[in-house]
Amino acid sequence: NELYGIDGMPEADVQINITDQAEIKMTYLRAYPENVRKNLRKFLIYYEEFEAETYFSVWDREFFRIIEK
Repeated sequence: NELYGIDGMPEADVQINITDQAEIKMTYLRAYPENVRKNLRKFLIYYEEFEAETYFSVWDREFFRIIEK
């Protein structure tokens, strides 16, 4: 907070629709061992309860902050 002078995460500059990558992303998420998935569940709620197409039709974007040198 003091170092960067901001509260929380920086605002995203870009959002990317990830619907086309849904199957691949879900395959990676489900490939993690249980001890990692335990932590993923905190941030990716209910991802194990749905098929990739359904899950990523709701959570269909990822957000990024562009950093220029």
